[in-house]
Amino acid sequence: MSQQIVSSAVRTGASSPPGVQQASPPAVPLCHVSLDDKYQARTGRIYLSGIQALVRLPLVQRLRDQAAGINTGGFISAYRGSPFGGLDEAYWAAKKHLDENPMRFIPGINEDMAASSVWGKQQLHLLGESHEKQNNRKLTS
Repeated sequence: MSQQIVSSAVRTGASSPPGVQQASPPAVPLCHVSLDDKYQARTGRIYLSGIQALVRLPLVQRLRDQAAGINTGGFISAYRGSPFGGLDEAYWAAKKHLDENPMRFIPGINEDMAASSVWGKQQLHLLGESHEKQNNRKLTS
C-alpha cells in the first residue's frame, strides 16, 4: 500500500506522506566528454557548430574512404573575409587533427588565391608523377 502512495506521489509531483521515503531516480552514468570529440568521436552524439561541421566533413570522408579500402587525402584552402566567416580560423584550430591525416590546410590571401591553390592541386596529375611528389615533399616539410 505504501509503495502505491510513493509511486503516485512521484508521478503527480506531490510531496510524500510523513514517514514515507521517496525513491530516488536511478543514477545515470556520466560520459567522458572532450573538446576534441567534435573532430575525433566516431560514435555517439557530438555537439558542434556549423563551421566545425564543415571542418569535420573531410575527416569523416577520410574515415569512410579508409573503410572502403580507398587511400585518400585532402587539400583545403579558405581565406579571411570568406562568406563562411571563421572557417579559416576553425581549420587552424583543427590543425592537430588534420595533421593526423594526409590533409593540408593552406590559407589563401583572398578568394582568387584560395581558389587557384585548390585548382592547381587538382591538376597535379596532368604534370606527371615527379611534379606531384616534389609538391608533396614541399607541403610536408
